[in-house]
Amino acid sequence: MWRLALVAVLVGMVQHGAWARVPGAPDLLTALLAWAVIDGDEERLPFRALLIGGVGDLCDPGSHGFHLGMAAVLALLAVPLRTILFRARAAAWTVGGLLAWMVVAVVDSVVSGPGDRWSALGAVSALGTALMAACWGWLLGGLPARWRPVPPAGA
Repeated sequence: MWRLALVAVLVGMVQHGAWARVPGAPDLLTALLAWAVIDGDEERLPFRALLIGGVGDLCDPGSHGFHLGMAAVLALLAVPLRTILFRARAAAWTVGGLLAWMVVAVVDSVVSGPGDRWSALGAVSALGTALMAACWGWLLGGLPARWRPVPPAGA
């Protein structure tokens, strides 16, 4: 699990660093979260989600627990989704990334106002997040089993 923590910290630092100033940038932590809850074994799914959400809150202290709460919600929503998706496929990771971005955008709009999430830049960010979830699957899921941050499970 330390590998996932390390990846999440590095991604969180990039996400809430200079990356945050790029208009329409994909949400890297949400994409990582989508991949981590869709792929991998089921027994540690809640822990993986809460770990990534907690790292998001550590890297973005102004969120006041938003990342942790959204990670818990996304983990709960991913459980039924995992039963209908073939988890080791890029299409599943992409759909998961897009759905995760949409859930976060809706909750964020309710909590803090619509902002620019529902504009052309928001659409670019949504598509980028979906594609980034597939990229995480290819980059991290393709590692040998002992180096994977998420333990593989049969789909």
